[in-house]
Order: sequence, then structure tokens, then C-alpha cells
Amino acid sequence: SGDVVATDGDGFRLKRWDNGGVIALTWELLAPEDARRVRKTLTLPEEGEREMIDLVRIQTKTGSFLEGKVLEETADKLTLKTREGTKHVPASSILKRETVQVDALTLFTAKEIYDERLKSASETDASAQFELGSLCVRLALWPEAEQHFLKAAELDPSMKDKVDQRMATVTRKKNEQEALALVKSVRDLLDDRK
Repeated sequence: SGDVVATDGDGFRLKRWDNGGVIALTWELLAPEDARRVRKTLTLPEEGEREMIDLVRIQTKTGSFLEGKVLEETADKLTLKTREGTKHVPASSILKRETVQVDALTLFTAKEIYDERLKSASETDASAQFELGSLCVRLALWPEAEQHFLKAAELDPSMKDKVDQRMATVTRKKNEQEALALVKSVRDLLDDRK
């Protein structure tokens, strides 16, 4: 038993109540139900949590399948954003239509998902800013995550502990991203014998 003093993608550090020692625990050491409970308590995203969106899957009378986000729908046609681009499907050629949930990153870039969500989020609502930060964590948009978490703490100081827990992960991931970019630059220079 103890208090969680730091978290990251691999696990968390626990300060024991009995002797004050700090131990590092990885998520794999916990039973799956305990890991889910701890993540929920700490307001951390579930392992492998993804941003999901509703798409339309249609089967045409010719037997082909299309999957995409509805951009426009009229009595005559359906316009979809698909992985291959924008498709116009005549309404008369649709045999079957259903709604499916898929990982948003299969159709949109992380920046497109973020920009769309940003349009409807309140700049003065701490919870909305925290949710935007959480979205950015799921999308690996570390600078944006940091910006929204800091804004949430500024708007509602009672969220400071919750924000600090998320910021530890964001800072670590941001540093890892910068380090990887530096390593790539060094490798490129070595390859060019510079």
C-alpha cells in the first residue's frame, strides 16, 4: 500500500506507507483488472486506447465495399472521405449501408483529428481543456497536450494533481521524441560523412 508519486507509459512509482521507500512497478506486474483500476483512478488512458470514430460502410450493387466519413448526403448521392480520397456514390447504387467504429487514425491524420475537436472545445472550461490534452496524448501530439493540460490547471487549480500526473508522461514522451529526432539527425550526418 502507498501513494503513486509518478507515472509513465511503462508503469508507476509507489511510495510505500510502511517504510517510505519508493518502488517502480510496471503494468505487466499487475493483474489486468488491477492495472485497469489503477489507470482509471489516476485518470490515465487505457493501454492501447485509441481515438475511435463512426464511419459508414456501404456495399454497392456491383459488390464493391466503401468505408468513409459522410461529408455530404443528398437524395441522389453520398459523398464520403475515404482512405483513397473523396468518393461520390450514387444513391441508386447502394445495396447495403451500416455504421462501424474504427480507429480515427486509419482515415485522418492526428492533426486533422485534433483540429476538428479543437473547433468545438471551450477555451474557458477546464474539463474541456483536460479532455483535449488527453486526446493529444492518445494522438502523440505532445506540445499540444502540454498546452491544454497547463490551461486546465490554470482555469481550475483543483485539477493540479491530476494535471501533474499527465504532465509527467507528456514531458517524458516529448523528451523521447526530441531525442529520437536528434539521433536521426546524427545518423543522417554520419551517412553523409559530415
